[in-house]
Amino acid sequence: MKIWLVRHPKPIVDSGICYGHLDLEPESEALIVATVTLSKKLPLNIPVYTSPLLRAKSLAESLLKVRSDLTLHSDDRLKEMNFGCWESKPWNDIPQGIIDEWVMDFPSHRFGGVESAQDVVNRVDYFLQTIKSNQECIWITHAGVIKAVHFLKTSITGQLRSAQDWPERSIGYGECELLEFNDHNRP
Repeated sequence: MKIWLVRHPKPIVDSGICYGHLDLEPESEALIVATVTLSKKLPLNIPVYTSPLLRAKSLAESLLKVRSDLTLHSDDRLKEMNFGCWESKPWNDIPQGIIDEWVMDFPSHRFGGVESAQDVVNRVDYFLQTIKSNQECIWITHAGVIKAVHFLKTSITGQLRSAQDWPERSIGYGECELLEFNDHNRP
């Protein structure tokens, strides 16, 4: 199975703001650049699964305007982590003790009261299991989901043990990478 992981274009939001489920529009110039670049790079005639959040969905819809060979499917499981009460708040306004609690119990702590990192891993894993009959597809999604896919690719159990298990590496806004799964790794 091959998944083309695409991160949404840069959203319109002030620097330093905590956002996950916050529905933000992409910057218009970034959307155009990503559409042009990705329309030439992504393979033909494969399904596109997108987060329904505007910054990802806008890119998917823009790609479909120039690539009629693609088919679009929206799925909530591709949304970014929900940071609950911390959504739209400056990171600098979040008490350090709250962030420390999250890091200390990273797998199960619901930062903002809604969703834990393990919850994100579980929903991404469930989505992977749902679509694994596809030989190749495109996901237009978010950094947290992309990191969850990387974690699942290398994890035997699919269970986070600590914050150190969470991948540090991420792709940039509007960029893509190809991730291949085989018989020796998940899903």
